[in-house]
Amino acid sequence: IKSTFAHLIAGKNVIFYGPPATSKTYLAKKICEHVCGKDDFMIDTANAEWSYFDVVGGRVPKEGGGTEFEEGIILKATEKCRWMLEEKGKPCWLIIDELNRANLDLAFGRIFTQMDIDHREEPLHSVRKNGEEYHYFMPLSFRILATMNTYDRSLLFSLGYAFMRRFAFIPIGSLLKEPKESEEPKELTVNEEMKELSNKQRMQKLKEKALSAVLNHFTKKNGEDRAFIFEEFEVQNINKVTEIYGNLQVDGLDVLDLLLYISSKITNEGLVEIGHAIVFDAAKFMAAYYLLSPEDADVKTLLSEAALAYLLPQLEYFMPKLRKGKIFLEKEYQDMWKKITKVFEELNLTLVLEKLKEVEKEYRVIG
Repeated sequence: IKSTFAHLIAGKNVIFYGPPATSKTYLAKKICEHVCGKDDFMIDTANAEWSYFDVVGGRVPKEGGGTEFEEGIILKATEKCRWMLEEKGKPCWLIIDELNRANLDLAFGRIFTQMDIDHREEPLHSVRKNGEEYHYFMPLSFRILATMNTYDRSLLFSLGYAFMRRFAFIPIGSLLKEPKESEEPKELTVNEEMKELSNKQRMQKLKEKALSAVLNHFTKKNGEDRAFIFEEFEVQNINKVTEIYGNLQVDGLDVLDLLLYISSKITNEGLVEIGHAIVFDAAKFMAAYYLLSPEDADVKTLLSEAALAYLLPQLEYFMPKLRKGKIFLEKEYQDMWKKITKVFEELNLTLVLEKLKEVEKEYRVIG
């Protein structure tokens, strides 16, 4: 966060990049809220259809004949920024989610130059309004905060150097990612590994965040509008959340400990980074399943269902590597796969193992 603010103060726009569900958009929103105010920034999601008209603007037909100029995303944001500076003494910033889905050369075109802090005295665009020439400028304090999902390869457009140099690139990794250890890792059984991981301060903090995310979901409501839909599933406090997982234990570890272990293993063996928000979503699912049907909620069932719905689909990104490993006999990728398979074997999650066998034949998780 300090680095991000330093980049922004230094005149750079920023791009948060990394795996899905690592809170990139959340971070961008929180930074904008801090600088601009809770509802005083703009957000839009990029797409492959974006053109210069969408980003900057263009002329559209008006009632009664003729045309009028319609502002695009950037001009709306920069005009709001100018107004806010005059009225509130604060800027308005723009968040562009999934920036790499857009064809940036086509969409941003001639305004690349003005995105550089040293060229903002030059107009972004000029139009005739009420018979006079009107110039749009990008305020000196205007910034763009964008996000990029590095796993969404099929939707990636390349970023040209002219575009890249106007942004600082900030990697956002999963909280499950462990720092590199200088010493050789100890040989441990899955059960020993799980217990050792659950005792680490970093993992305990992550578990606390997961429990808080569950509580937040099951208390989020606005009158009759409830995130958890049915009134009887409201959870009153964190003790109730802890109690739910406390009823789902094996050998002193609850189902959330096991989920965190599996997610951490997939991440740190190098298959794919599991975003911590995916773990939070899976934790909400397990709590919902328990509240819905406590008599059918056992550790094996919940863990299998959570893994199949939330974790395994993330492995789709790893499948081309596994195929390459099988075809060219590259042991590295095959060993990664075996280590993860072994985890599910030792946890005796039959449903997941059946799916993994299918995946290994088809090289596709979602088929």
